[in-house]
Amino acid sequence: MEEIDKIIKTLEKIQTVFGLTGVIIVITLVVIGFLLYRYLVKSVESVAEEASKKSLIMFQSTIDDKLDTKFKLFFRNENIRDEITAHFAIKSIETKLQIWTETYQLYFDFLKSGNFDKEQLDEKIAEFDKKFQENREIIFLNSVYLGGFMTSKLITLNNSIRHAIRSQYRINHLVFPVRDEPRIEQDRRRYLDRIEALLPEIETWINSNLIVDHNTKMWDFSEEELRIIAEQNKEKFVDISTITEK
Repeated sequence: MEEIDKIIKTLEKIQTVFGLTGVIIVITLVVIGFLLYRYLVKSVESVAEEASKKSLIMFQSTIDDKLDTKFKLFFRNENIRDEITAHFAIKSIETKLQIWTETYQLYFDFLKSGNFDKEQLDEKIAEFDKKFQENREIIFLNSVYLGGFMTSKLITLNNSIRHAIRSQYRINHLVFPVRDEPRIEQDRRRYLDRIEALLPEIETWINSNLIVDHNTKMWDFSEEELRIIAEQNKEKFVDISTITEK
């Protein structure tokens, strides 16, 4: 009330000095100033709101772009990992089969040496020894593809065949055969037993883990499987919109 009384007294003073016209002009100016102030406030609020919306849209767009980039990178990395894994798996299987075949060939060479006389074995022993040494190096160099089981088994098989041939060579060159031959023959027999145990063990592991003994029939469907698939194919899916919780 005091503020209103002050305003009335001020207007009376203005009227006394400038008359009624002065009062009207003052009131008009005050109203115009108030309306202008409200307009400016609303304009500023509108501009701020518009700027805020634009900033939010730009921020959201930036986030979407980053997420889209991350998703693209994620799936690209997944594809790369899948391709690397597939390549490594194929390389691993090929390496296992190749080195297994080459080592098995050395076993057949060893069997042939059983028919050699002293002179023939003397002539071939250096060649045999070189082959076994090279095969040993190949096994070690490819151990990352062979894996622990195949690496250890193939190394043991390779060395056992090598020692078996060397044992026969030593027997052929004994100075005191009556005394020393039984001992060396015992060593040779131990290597032969190890070879006979390793060959089927490695072959069984390959057949079990690399599926090399399977053919296209393993993918065929049985009559019962075909019947079930046909029945499932005829069954219609229920529209999810028709399902209500009970």
